[in-house]
Amino acid sequence: MNCESTFSLESRICLLERQNRRQRWLILLLPLFALVLGAASQNESLNAKKVVAEEFVLTDGKGNTRASLMLVDDGAHLVLQDSSGKARVRLAANPNDAGPMLLLYTKNEKTALATGQSKDNGIGFIEFYDEGNVRGGFGGNAFKK
Repeated sequence: MNCESTFSLESRICLLERQNRRQRWLILLLPLFALVLGAASQNESLNAKKVVAEEFVLTDGKGNTRASLMLVDDGAHLVLQDSSGKARVRLAANPNDAGPMLLLYTKNEKTALATGQSKDNGIGFIEFYDEGNVRGGFGGNAFKK
C-alpha cells in the first residue's frame, strides 16, 4: 500500500513531530536514569562514610586524567576524557543559568552536540555543531541571553 494514499502530508508531519518530542525527552532523561539505576544497584552492605570535596579526579594506570567531577561557578560538571586526556563528554548541572546540559566534543575538543534545557524559555533543545559553530538543531536555545 502506498504511504501517500493513506496519510496526508499534514498528518505525517504531526506524527514525526510527536516522535521527535518523545526522542528529545528520552535523550534528556537517559543520563538521569543511568544515575538512578547505578545508585539503586549499589550493595546495601556497603556503608561508606560521607566524602566531601570540591573536585574528584579519576586517573588511569599511567596517571592520565580520564574523568572529573567538579564544582565551577555555574554549578557541578562531570567531564569524561579520552585516552589522550581530551574532554569528550560534559554533563553540566546549570551552565549559564540555563538548566541541565549534555555536551559532546570532537577529538579536537570542539563542541559537536549540545542538548539540555534552554535559558530563554526552559524548552528542551538539541544543537548540532561543525568545528564549534552551531549548524542546526531544534527546540530552545541554551545560549540566548
